[in-house]
Amino acid sequence: MGGYRTIKNVAVSFQPGLNIIIGKNGTGKTNFFEFLYNTLNMEFRGVSEFHTNLALYYDGNDIKFKVKGEVVKKTAISEMIKEREIKSHVFATIQFNAEEKTESCYIFEDNDLYLVELNDFLSQKEINFSEIIKIYYAIPQNIKMLNIPWGFNGKSTHFIVEGNLFDILAKFAAAHHENGKYNYANMRRNLPSIFNDIYNSLTLFRIFLQKYTAIQDVRYNQGIFILAKEEGIEFSNIIYEFKINNDWFFFNDLSDGTKRLIWIIYAFLYSNAKIIFIEEPELGIHPHQLNLLMKFLKEQSKEKQIILSTHAPQCLDILKPAELERIIICEIEGKSTKLSHLDETKKQKAKKYMEDEDILSNYWRFSDLER
Repeated sequence: MGGYRTIKNVAVSFQPGLNIIIGKNGTGKTNFFEFLYNTLNMEFRGVSEFHTNLALYYDGNDIKFKVKGEVVKKTAISEMIKEREIKSHVFATIQFNAEEKTESCYIFEDNDLYLVELNDFLSQKEINFSEIIKIYYAIPQNIKMLNIPWGFNGKSTHFIVEGNLFDILAKFAAAHHENGKYNYANMRRNLPSIFNDIYNSLTLFRIFLQKYTAIQDVRYNQGIFILAKEEGIEFSNIIYEFKINNDWFFFNDLSDGTKRLIWIIYAFLYSNAKIIFIEEPELGIHPHQLNLLMKFLKEQSKEKQIILSTHAPQCLDILKPAELERIIICEIEGKSTKLSHLDETKKQKAKKYMEDEDILSNYWRFSDLER
């Protein structure tokens, strides 16, 4: 990959499962994440001359993905497009197993154009790179039910949550539909009767929070609003509450570290993502909690490919001697980012640390792991 900020000509391979990128500040870890994420989603903001050549094994399919952007000089074509000057021309090829699809398009200075045919081609193959998740420093401010209340009406079909909360409430509404109308008074009176079902709908989320965080319990708030309209029933004010230190809190009332732990677990459980990027998962998290979080990520990596960056040596302690290929060192050579695996000398030194001290993190703290 090359052509994006410090990413001039980076070549690297990742292992299935967990991969850990380490390196000093300013070496280009964030640049790499952004470029790779945007390429997989075929978004080319902020780039003009660039190239990527990716090989993926995704959902049982071999996919080769090549994209190249070239600057196009001002021509008669751009003169025909009023107030817009062509910035670059993008050529892209996707090879799906033995089948190949090629497309090219223009990228305008002020208007991103996506490679529509390639997106359609991937959709036909049921490949959706848009499900790839990136978890950066800041927690998004618009996570439905987590930090903002949410609602839906009786016609909603896209409401996805463990335990089918939509189904529970839809069946509840149907049971109170009589003679073409909803019995609103009875619905308000009987809503507490399904709180047990609603509580049980969060079983998996609850199990992971209790196992990997200090959260004691999770529930939907007790103040779900019901509004009967002519066109159907509407539920609103649906939001999680979390029990910690024997008291209930909304997500926004928790500490930054606790919120980050919840957000990471939530992002894993409530998505279909096969590839997940995480930047510095240790931010704001107590060392004991970080150890639990790394165990969670290691467990999740059995089914997903996780690529994380970190400045915390403790994150390496989750690895075994046979897993040193999962460490990638990020450094700057000249003005370019370089990603590389441990050479044989460093692997042997790492194994010695693990044998003598039972932890790998001290090699990073006290020796030449990233020098």
